[in-house]
Amino acid sequence: LMGAPARVICRIGAVSVPATVRSSMLMECISPTNPPGYVNVEISNNLQDFSGSGTLFHYHMVSVLQVFPHFTSQLGGEELTITGTNFMQPHEGELYCLVGTSNPVAARWESATMVTCESQTTRQVGPVPVSLMSNERNGNETVFKSTTTLVFVERPHVAAIVPARGPVRGGTKVTLSGVLPTGVSDRCFFGSTLTVPKLRSSSNYECF
Repeated sequence: LMGAPARVICRIGAVSVPATVRSSMLMECISPTNPPGYVNVEISNNLQDFSGSGTLFHYHMVSVLQVFPHFTSQLGGEELTITGTNFMQPHEGELYCLVGTSNPVAARWESATMVTCESQTTRQVGPVPVSLMSNERNGNETVFKSTTTLVFVERPHVAAIVPARGPVRGGTKVTLSGVLPTGVSDRCFFGSTLTVPKLRSSSNYECF
């Protein structure tokens, strides 16, 4: 192999591709597109005669199925769990989460069916697609697109409080308006004391 590196090729299934000789015991080639399943892999150093080792390479389908939670804040900092099939292990390459138009974020491999990553601060609002990208050891990048979406909820803020004062004994009904969260864990905080709000509309709360 070392004597004629320019003539060394791999045959993966029925397709021949160029190979790069790294040493007398190591060579690399890039797999071509192929349907899922097993194919033979052989090599040649004269473009005609191939090895007969019977080595097999398995093509499998990588898919992204779901992301949890389905809703997250524009503020970022929340752990996203992405489930699917055939996620590559860390020794095979690196995985990144692609969330809408945000920059890729390094994913943590948990298993062949689950990875996690952290949501980033963004200006995106509403549903955005979630995909995975692999950065393999040979430097090739592959994006595994999906129809899964994550919904960015606009950053909450309070525009008005009516009334703006009340007695020290508490019990004042206070109406808050603005861009408000609508989840099951929403709370109103008066200083460090919390109360459970009553949702009147998507932009109007009542707290006591």
